[in-house]
Amino acid sequence: MSTRKRYVISSLFVMSSMAVFAIFQNCSDVKFESTDELAIAGIDGKLRQIAFSPKFNENRPDIDVTTILDNSNSMTNIQQNVKKAVSKTTSSLKGFGGTVSLYSTTEDLNHSARNKDKVNFYKIQDENGNLIPSTSFTDADLNTYKNEMDADGNPVFSTYEKWVKYINFSPFRTIPFTGNMNAEQFSAFQTEVFNEIDKFDISGSKIEVGLCSLLRNIDSYKDSNDFHTYIIATNEDDATTLDNCLKAESDRWDRHANEVIGPQQECDDTDEECTFSYSVSYQDEKWSKLTYKQSFTEWEKINFFLNGNQLKTVTTQVKHKTARRFARHKIKQRKWQFQYKRNVLIRYNDGIPEYEEQTHTANHNGEGVKNGICESGSTSFQTCLGDNLNYFNSNVKTADTINNSCQIKCIDQTSGYLADWIDTSNIPVSEGNVTFPSSVSNASLSGYTNGCNAWVAGQRSYNSSGVTDNLITNCELNFSSDGNTNNINKYKSENAPAKVVKSFGVCNATENTCDGGEKASEISRVGWGSINSNLITCSQSCGVSNLITTFNDSNGVDRVPADGLCAGKSAGDADDVVTDNLCSPSEKALAKAELQRKLSTLGISVTLYDSNISCSYSCQHRQGSEQEVPSSRAKLDPWAEPANESRSCADVEFTSMDKSNIHSCNKKYFNDNPKASISFNSTDGSICGANASDTVTLEQIMAHADASTVVDHGTDQPMKDCTVARFDDGRTKGSKGGVSNIEYSWEGSAPKSESYIGDEGVVKSVVDLLNNAHGGNYFIAAFINYEDPQVEDEKCKGVDLLDYYGDPSDPNYRKKKKRYKELAQILGPDKMKTFPACMPDYEESMKFVFDLIVTSASRSYKVALDEEAQEWVYRVKILDNKGLVHTIEKDQYSFNKGLLSFKEGGVNLDNAEIIYVDVVVPNPLTLDK
Repeated sequence: MSTRKRYVISSLFVMSSMAVFAIFQNCSDVKFESTDELAIAGIDGKLRQIAFSPKFNENRPDIDVTTILDNSNSMTNIQQNVKKAVSKTTSSLKGFGGTVSLYSTTEDLNHSARNKDKVNFYKIQDENGNLIPSTSFTDADLNTYKNEMDADGNPVFSTYEKWVKYINFSPFRTIPFTGNMNAEQFSAFQTEVFNEIDKFDISGSKIEVGLCSLLRNIDSYKDSNDFHTYIIATNEDDATTLDNCLKAESDRWDRHANEVIGPQQECDDTDEECTFSYSVSYQDEKWSKLTYKQSFTEWEKINFFLNGNQLKTVTTQVKHKTARRFARHKIKQRKWQFQYKRNVLIRYNDGIPEYEEQTHTANHNGEGVKNGICESGSTSFQTCLGDNLNYFNSNVKTADTINNSCQIKCIDQTSGYLADWIDTSNIPVSEGNVTFPSSVSNASLSGYTNGCNAWVAGQRSYNSSGVTDNLITNCELNFSSDGNTNNINKYKSENAPAKVVKSFGVCNATENTCDGGEKASEISRVGWGSINSNLITCSQSCGVSNLITTFNDSNGVDRVPADGLCAGKSAGDADDVVTDNLCSPSEKALAKAELQRKLSTLGISVTLYDSNISCSYSCQHRQGSEQEVPSSRAKLDPWAEPANESRSCADVEFTSMDKSNIHSCNKKYFNDNPKASISFNSTDGSICGANASDTVTLEQIMAHADASTVVDHGTDQPMKDCTVARFDDGRTKGSKGGVSNIEYSWEGSAPKSESYIGDEGVVKSVVDLLNNAHGGNYFIAAFINYEDPQVEDEKCKGVDLLDYYGDPSDPNYRKKKKRYKELAQILGPDKMKTFPACMPDYEESMKFVFDLIVTSASRSYKVALDEEAQEWVYRVKILDNKGLVHTIEKDQYSFNKGLLSFKEGGVNLDNAEIIYVDVVVPNPLTLDK
């Protein structure tokens, strides 16, 4: 399974216009508030913007190549063809990052499988009764778990499951490659691919399950947003079944109670050894109380605002163009290589692992120009000793490394161009060059110059210890907006202090260019008098809002009458809000004075009149919670069953309460049960009467010696009932013989299997998983025994088919690949292509595959959305190299599995400086609606 890579890309705010544009090397997330545009479209949410530059390969997806080879004994020629073709055509991947992985078609579970591994674990019951996976739970732990009992002797747990999960595994290395590999590094990567495929043998099973191996790999990549290329080569038809393509198997055990063990028996009241359990309960106490509700004013307020007028805010912003000077240079560095041996698992023989001794090489780069660990300067492999061996053991050595096999050699090399020193000052510029210090004035041309070298050696931002002229092999100086050598002579807009002025009225325009006087004033204000005014831009924008405010009852509102209720409301009214739109003259004067004060605070001198102001008054009427009249509780007849009743608040019973704003009065009845039931045991089954219909008094029950714990509460709380369990014929019953024991046993249910293959079959399962895991970001190439002899005759001229298909008398001779052809027909030529396995050279076909996937990947970009927040792509725009922004039609792009892809033959990305993606962030409060 390949290593997944995640990149953290720094954010940079991006602004663009018709006149000025900027180029940014890093991806940018910009969040801003909901726009009128979203509201008009009926979308409740906000927009955030993601921006990246295709020129710097930002957000480029990785490409993962998975090769699945048949390892049966007739595959020698086919394996060699794949090895040669893959090793050569991987050159198409240069500039991208990703991985190359190798698997076999014998990844089944019932035969001699190489590509399988498994994890055993239990699912055990938690305190809530749920089965929870636990990989640290051992067989020894299970014995404790199965036998655990609580304090009453009852089992704590009732079920568990034992699981076997099959893991996608290959004995071969996954080989990574990166987009910044130089020619030498990429050539070494291609050699590694060749060598890894060369390890593939022909000792596998005759049962080939290549589609199961494909399913396992698709599933292992399901959380990535890479492009995926699957290359399959086999000369036998696929034999995948539900049973040999399992994801997991489980066995479940449940605890069952056996029959009661012990002398316990049922008995009746004639048996002197029988014990009966009795319960005597008492009648609840009955009480009454007097309650009432009051009405009151919860709040009152005056709302007021200015009629037809607005508070406007004018923002003036001034900008100037700046650049950064930077140097790019090459430095002589030193790297070292460790060569060592490992015991590598290569196969399972009847379930027994077999290992092979292999030689591996690890490259390590020196830090800057320091000698690092490579002090000897050796250029041939030598035995690791001293610091070299210590470094190897600490940083390189793996668990299966063979001791005393470490060797080391050193290589001097020149680094690629570095641009890690950037001038700390922003210099105002026109579109011409920036002047460098006189000491390096002749160093603006590319090449080896002492002035440039010396300047770099003295100005580098990191520790310059050991950096001398002779170590800088190539140097050039220039300036850029972002320090990247591809952006020479570019500028950007920044340093934009804004001045905000608030006034009163309506905006004349939403945005204006400053006139000469305004521009001069702003230049003077920000202290830029030394900058050529031609390099400065000045603009004004205007926004408006209503001036609305409120007085509540603490701000001088005083309309509540003496009875404490809203005007026009009586104590008996239901809860309501009353609004009087006619403010009194004094209230209107209060509102006018407040608005006049606020405008004055903003420096706006305006004389307001009553006609300028709208004013309304609001008052909310409420009922209080239920209150109890003090000392009104009274105990009732224990057997009474009264109903609650409404009462007149004028009744004499309510004379003691405060009658201000009384809304309603009631008499409430309620039960109180302060005394618990009494339980006791007896050998006499007739204490409550011999039959179920018998009635006895409390005195009769208390007279029995076994009922000595029964309490007589008198007439305040008489006995309600006396109960004991009974047979159907009315006789009492009990038990004798002491405490019984219950034994439990664990019983297993039928094992369950979970397969990658569904009921719909192998091919449909592959199609469904491909679409769910990758969307459209994949391609499959299958080199198989072809079903069309005419195609084979054309593609396989001069080839001895005996080398590919075996003996013509064999029943499997030229057996057609029905499943692979069926899969290709369903997916279509854009997603899968089949080739005759008998071709003498696979290079042309393999190049077609890689070119196809690279072309698609080149027009695709990673865009990270928050799936939990249900974000979605609202709009895509492109800033071209002329400074123009274009909105892309929706049929020209698609978004799937985290990748934004542009339609081939549509948008010209060669002229794209920046791609903007507007993303809708839905309002979480209304998301479910």
